[in-house]
Amino acid sequence: MLDLPDVNPVAFELGPLTLHWYSLMLLTGAGAGLFLARTLAAYRGFDPDILVDVLLWGGAAALIGARAWYVAFKWQDIYRHAPWEALYPWRGGLAIHGGVLAGVVACAFIARRRNLGLATLLDLASPGLLLGQVIGRWGNWFNQEAYGVPALAPASWPDFLKDPTGHLAWGLPIEAVRRVTPYDDLIVWPLSTRFHPTFLYESLWDLAGLLGVLHVAFRHRPPAGAVACLYLLTWGSGRAWIEGLRADALLLPLPGGSLRIAQAASILMAGAATLVLAWLLRRNTRVSSVEEHS
Repeated sequence: MLDLPDVNPVAFELGPLTLHWYSLMLLTGAGAGLFLARTLAAYRGFDPDILVDVLLWGGAAALIGARAWYVAFKWQDIYRHAPWEALYPWRGGLAIHGGVLAGVVACAFIARRRNLGLATLLDLASPGLLLGQVIGRWGNWFNQEAYGVPALAPASWPDFLKDPTGHLAWGLPIEAVRRVTPYDDLIVWPLSTRFHPTFLYESLWDLAGLLGVLHVAFRHRPPAGAVACLYLLTWGSGRAWIEGLRADALLLPLPGGSLRIAQAASILMAGAATLVLAWLLRRNTRVSSVEEHS
């Protein structure tokens, strides 16, 4: 089990300065992602410093976009009654889909200023972003957040995949104060309940996808935009099924029930990326065929 007791979200304190593990994971992910993106840019013959602009300006835009996305879908429940709370993202409430969209907009301005194609810039940044997500997701473990529903093991599964309480062996314990409704009811869901570590699922899924993305980016010469599409396809498809397990999903009320917003957005992103990637590869094949016969 991922039962590591006494998890302290604070990495260290130095006088008035407090550094949380969540922030440390994000900083580590950003640093590793920048290194990877700069390495890819140099390998492809571009100025690596362009990726510093992407991190600084794209990162700032992503933070604003992630917060705006969350506030928009939580406005009726929370921020309509306390709109000033929307200005405090450190109190929780970021949605990565809004961050990705805002980051793309920022990249469009950077690409135009640097006289570089947007698709090319996104290709250079995407592997680094995916690596940053692989690392950054571990910040959720220290905060005991972004976890899933109870990880009850099917009765037919072998015993080595289950713990004595009937949960999956890799189930995650969550403290009572960190639980979301309805799992904060300790009578129905006692402290022995284990939850799906969805942050771990996403981290491992993204890591596996990153290996494929890196192979294409470094070993092949795909058409501009193909690497970015692979990123969206990898991350979007993984997030689509993982989001179905999340206990804290953003929901949009509909007449026939509720829609998991992040799941729907992930499916749309992955689907759009698949169509664009197929079009890029088909066009590239057609161009190569014409060149061979010219």
